[in-house]
Amino acid sequence: MTDAYDEAVERLIARAPEGCPSCLHESRLPPTDPNYRDPHLHGIGTVDANYTRLHAREGFMGFTCGHNMPVKAPVAETHQTATLHRGSPMADDRTPGDALPPSLAELADIRQWVAWKRVRDPKKPEKPKKLPRTPGDGDSGSDEANRRTWSTYSEVHRGVMARRGLAGVGFVFTTQDDYVGVDLDRCGDRATGQLEPWAQAIVERLDSYTEWSPSGTGVHILCRGVLPPIGRKRDRVEMYDQGRYFTVTGWGYGRFGDRPITERIDVLAAVHAEHVAPPAPTVAPAPVTTRMASSQTDDDLWSRMFRAKNGDKIRRLYDGDTSGHLNDDGTPDHSDAVMALVGYLAWWTGRDAIQTDRMFRQSRLYADNPKKWDRLSSQTVGKAIATVTEGGYTGSTARDRIGDGTTFSDRDASLRLASWNADAKPELEEKALHGLAGDVVRLVDPHTEADPAAVLASFIVAFGNAVGTRPHHMLGAETHHARAFALIVGTTGTGRKGASWAPIRELMTLADGGWSVRIRSGLSSGEGLIAAVADEASKDDQDVVKVTDRRLLAIETEFSKPLRSMRREGNTLSAVIRDAWDHGNLATITRSNSIATTGAHISIVGHITPAELEKETSANDASNGFLNRFLFVLSRRSKFLSRPEPLDGDALHDMSLRVRRMLDEARRIGRITWHPETTELWDAIYGDLSGHEADEDGA
Repeated sequence: MTDAYDEAVERLIARAPEGCPSCLHESRLPPTDPNYRDPHLHGIGTVDANYTRLHAREGFMGFTCGHNMPVKAPVAETHQTATLHRGSPMADDRTPGDALPPSLAELADIRQWVAWKRVRDPKKPEKPKKLPRTPGDGDSGSDEANRRTWSTYSEVHRGVMARRGLAGVGFVFTTQDDYVGVDLDRCGDRATGQLEPWAQAIVERLDSYTEWSPSGTGVHILCRGVLPPIGRKRDRVEMYDQGRYFTVTGWGYGRFGDRPITERIDVLAAVHAEHVAPPAPTVAPAPVTTRMASSQTDDDLWSRMFRAKNGDKIRRLYDGDTSGHLNDDGTPDHSDAVMALVGYLAWWTGRDAIQTDRMFRQSRLYADNPKKWDRLSSQTVGKAIATVTEGGYTGSTARDRIGDGTTFSDRDASLRLASWNADAKPELEEKALHGLAGDVVRLVDPHTEADPAAVLASFIVAFGNAVGTRPHHMLGAETHHARAFALIVGTTGTGRKGASWAPIRELMTLADGGWSVRIRSGLSSGEGLIAAVADEASKDDQDVVKVTDRRLLAIETEFSKPLRSMRREGNTLSAVIRDAWDHGNLATITRSNSIATTGAHISIVGHITPAELEKETSANDASNGFLNRFLFVLSRRSKFLSRPEPLDGDALHDMSLRVRRMLDEARRIGRITWHPETTELWDAIYGDLSGHEADEDGA
C-alpha cells in the first residue's frame, strides 16, 4: 500500500471511534423492532483496525460485529478514488448498514434475490459486466432457468458477506410478480446528486422508489405494473418485468429514495411508448405479410398511383401538401394527411405492410416528422391495412408469406359435410355478449354489416393472443392457455367475413400497438409457421436471458389456401397447427434442416365459404382432430348499410383504454380455477360431449 492509502485508512478508523454506524443506528431503534440491537450485549461494534487495513483495497472496513462500511479513499496504482460496496450493497454515506431501506422491505422475504460479481468485459473494459452468482459457491450463474439458486435478501446478503469477489445483491423480475424495473443509464452523477433533465422527467413521472446504480452514473426505478411484450432497450433507457435482475444498492435518489414501490401501469405504458418501444422494422422479423402482396417496384407503383383518377391528390400528399386535410380551425391536420397517404399505399400495395412503410418513407410527409413515424409506423400501417376493403386489386401473393403457396385443386370425393342452409341460421343470444367482449360488439355493431358472432369471435381470439401464456387453467396434467382457433364461415359477399376483423384490428392496435406487429397471414407450411415464432439464441449479456415474443395471431382471410397446402405431400402445416393448439412446443426435422420453438402462443382466425370448406377439407382433416380444434362461426350480413359511419373517435379511444387495462390485469393472472357453478354445468354436459364415438366422415 502507498503511504497515502495507509493514511486514508487510519483517518477512516479515527473517524469512527464510537464503533459501527450500523450498530449505532440499530441500537436506537425501538426494542420491538426486529432489527433492534442491544448495545449492552453487542457493544457498539468497535472498529477492527487490522481487519480494515488488511481488506481496505476491497473497499470496506470491518467491525467486530461483522458489519462492513464503505471505504472512500485513494486507491493505489491505477484505481481511481471511488466509493466501493462489497458486503452490504445497502451501505451509503447517508444511511450505511446492511438493512434494506423501508421502501424495499416488501421484497426482503421474496425468494428472488441473487448475488452478483464484477467481471471484466474485453469488449468494454471501462464497463465490467455484472454477472449473477450463487452466494454459496460464488461461481455458478443464478438465472431464471435455475430458480432454486435464488433466496431471500438476508440469506443472499450473508453469502455476499462471507465470500470475497461478490460485489452485492440483486432482485430478479419474473412472470410470477408484477414488479417492473426501469434503468436510466449514464444520466447523472451521484457525487452531485443531479440527473440530466430527460432522466429527471422520467423519475418524476413514475414517482416510485428510485436509487442510484452501482456506477453512480445512472438510476434504477422500481414500480408495479406490466410492460408491452415488444421492446426492452433503446438508447439509455431499459425496462424489464421478467428475464432480468437489477442490482440493488439502497442508495436512494433524493426524495424518491423514500417513495414506496408504487403501481404505475398507465405511466409505464406511456414511458415505454416514448422511450423504449421499437420503431417499425424496415424488414419484417419473419417473412410474412398480408393476403394481397404487390410484385411491382416502388417507382412503378408511384407512377401508377400518380396516373390514377385521384393521382393529383396522392401527388400533393407525396409532396407534403396538407391543404386538403384541415382541422376545424383551418390549421393543417398533418396526422390526417399521413393517414390518407398510408391508406392509399396500403390499397395500391395490396396490403403489403413492408412496402407501405418503405414507400411512405420516400414522401415529404415522412421527412417532415421522421421520429414520429418511426415511433408510430406499425400502428398506423396496421390501422390502414385493417380498413382497406377487399376486392378491386389482384396482386401476387407470392412474397413475404409463411412458407410457400403451392396449392392444389383436387378434393377428397369421400368427404361428407352437413349441407348448407343459409336460412337456418340461429340468432346469437344476448347472454353471449358478456362483459368487455359484449361491449366491444355493441360498440362496433352500428357501424358494420358484419355478423355480431363473427365480431365476437374475432375479438375473443385476438384478446387471448395479446394476453399471452401467463393465465392458464389446469385439467389433470394438461395446461390450457388463452389461445383459440376460430373459422368464420360465410358466403362470398353476403357473409361479410372480412368486415368482422377490420374494427377489431383497429381497436386492438390502439390498445396495444406493440402486440399488433405479431399479426401475420400467409400460412402454407409448418416450417414457416415455426420460423415466425422460433427460439432465438440468447446473447451473452451481462445479466439477462433474452426473452423472445412467441405470440402470433394468424389472420387467414382465404383459409382455403392453407387447407390446400396441407394436402401437399410432405407438408407439415396440419401437424404443427395441432401442436400449436395443444401445447405450443413445435418442431420439424428434415434431412437438410430442423427448426423448433417452445412455448409458442399461436391463435388463428380463418375466413372461408361453405363451398370452399367442403371442397378443400380432406377426410383426414376431419378425422385427425384438426377441425375439432376450431370454433366454427356462421356469418351472415347483419344489416344493410350503404354508407356505414366510421367509429366515433372518442368512443373508440375510451374502449381501447379499457381493453388496455383489461390486458394489463389479465397478464398478472396465473392459474385460473372454475367457479362451482361452472364445474356443475361441465359435469352435466361432459357425458353428452364425449360419451359416443364420432363418425369419422363427419367428425
